[in-house]
Amino acid sequence: MSEGTTQPGTLPPGLGAAVSLVSAAALAYEACLAGYTALHATAIDIVNTLAAAQSTNRLKSELKKYLSPQILLVDELGYLPLPTEAASALFQVVSQRYLKSSIVLTTNRPVGSWGEILGDTTVLRLFELGGRR
Repeated sequence: MSEGTTQPGTLPPGLGAAVSLVSAAALAYEACLAGYTALHATAIDIVNTLAAAQSTNRLKSELKKYLSPQILLVDELGYLPLPTEAASALFQVVSQRYLKSSIVLTTNRPVGSWGEILGDTTVLRLFELGGRR
């Protein structure tokens, strides 16, 4: 979990969502024991929270909630389709955290489709580069 690097990792297909979540949660738990801060949220919870914040002019303060922990565990990315505005909000979180703090994503979708999910292929390119610019 060194800062400034991206280290994509995947589990073999067919293990199921529960194994993926437990593995990600165990990683976050161990990080908390080591003194890191962590937050867990589903992708849909993040976009719903940010949409509500946008409508009440609290977007900046709500974004901080997802940008401040050293580790953000985003569960169920791509399980439910996201409208364009929602995908854009989630992309903001991912792109603003990129190379600054860790993000753990659980998904049933291959990395190649993350651009579709987030509405921007830039994030896909960043993960393909593995943190190198």
